[in-house]
Amino acid sequence: YTENVIVTYDADEESYALSTTFPTEQPYASNASFAQNVSPMVAATKNKGSYAFMFKNIASWVNLYVKGSAKITKVVMKAANDDIAGDYIVTVKNGIDPIATINENGTSVKEITIDCGENGIQLSKDEATIFTFTTIPFEFDANEVSFDIYGEGVYMKDAYIIKKAGSFLRSNFHGISQNSPIEFLPNSVVEGETVQAILKGKGYPTI
Repeated sequence: YTENVIVTYDADEESYALSTTFPTEQPYASNASFAQNVSPMVAATKNKGSYAFMFKNIASWVNLYVKGSAKITKVVMKAANDDIAGDYIVTVKNGIDPIATINENGTSVKEITIDCGENGIQLSKDEATIFTFTTIPFEFDANEVSFDIYGEGVYMKDAYIIKKAGSFLRSNFHGISQNSPIEFLPNSVVEGETVQAILKGKGYPTI
């Protein structure tokens, strides 16, 4: 695994700024975990002059819970008003938690896609499958964040919309539809045609 990182030093603030990229497409990972190489960490000492480095997470993680009978090809998280992936800057300073912000001079997007691979992910009617997004921490307004689910020959646009304002915090997992998983149950699938699926059950996020 390799990654290009640009590091600059701010003498006035005594801090470092690391410029790199948050992946906009992320492979599916099982067991309510994030995929490899998508969730970076940075290290800094607690005090200036110390040589004991402490690694800390940069990202926030969002778990979407889904049940059903379809085979999923991809899941998309959308933020209407915020860029949540792409080029970003991490500010690192002794004794301070790292802060990730979008690089205004780079390229960024308002959505993240979990790719379920060539074979897709088969849902279960009995137990929820968890899709974990790795995102830059951000605050959001009510109805700003939503999720689309795509299956073989069927999709569900805005399968879940977060109705309340909130925030995805650094180094935290956030459960979406955890108490009442989304049910992805297509009522009619025509080969080669994309149709809307039935949405059953609406939960509230546990943020």
